[in-house]
Amino acid sequence: GAGALVQLWKAMLAEARRRWDDGAPLPHVAAGAPVLGDALVHQKLVKLNCCVAKQEDDARRAPAAAEAAAEPDADGRVGAASELEGLVGLSSGRPLWAPATQEGPPLTSDELEQQQDTLLNVGESLGETAQAGMVMARLQSAQLKSDMQAFKAANPGCELADFVRWHSPRDWIEEEGEGEGGAPRGTMSERMTQPGNVWVQLWAATLPLAATQQRALFDAAKEAQLALQHLDLLSVPDVLEQLVPPLAP
Repeated sequence: GAGALVQLWKAMLAEARRRWDDGAPLPHVAAGAPVLGDALVHQKLVKLNCCVAKQEDDARRAPAAAEAAAEPDADGRVGAASELEGLVGLSSGRPLWAPATQEGPPLTSDELEQQQDTLLNVGESLGETAQAGMVMARLQSAQLKSDMQAFKAANPGCELADFVRWHSPRDWIEEEGEGEGGAPRGTMSERMTQPGNVWVQLWAATLPLAATQQRALFDAAKEAQLALQHLDLLSVPDVLEQLVPPLAP
């Protein structure tokens, strides 16, 4: 009956929390990021396994290995992952490298919807204005700031235009001819040169910092607790509604 279902759900929640505390993934739950079309309760369980995997990965990285990854190479680069073919610094004239970067936490459909609602509210209140664009960029700036820090660490002497050419090529308008040292001639797009542009502000405020030295964007403990809290608040009818397809009329 209903009482048995309630006890079963409570036991499943207790097992999920126990496995998180023990650092053990949930069995019979797919690996990888949540599939947004799946039932939300399943997405939360998948995300919980993502948090377990992230915590294991963090634990495997010994402090000595992290320190070694943060040591500059012979060219003064830190955290460089791969050379960007055909790209050289506009001012430095040195080959540009893509840095090792961080990944943010995987999002479930309700979290993605919440983000989109926030951005939509900004758009509705401010319209298609430069101010709206700046507010939206600030809301999404954690990943951008992290990427800027890593790029600066991997490319000493770089400038914002170098970063834009890697991170947002559509915002670089190439011109004919070559500049000093064979560097390409060009300019950044209009949106990148508007007063108060968030990219310009973030670039000026960030220091070179390899991904291994940065504060984590994906806090496994925090995200796991959020997933568990969501599951705790679900009633058995909520769960059944998500997992049992409605009968055809």
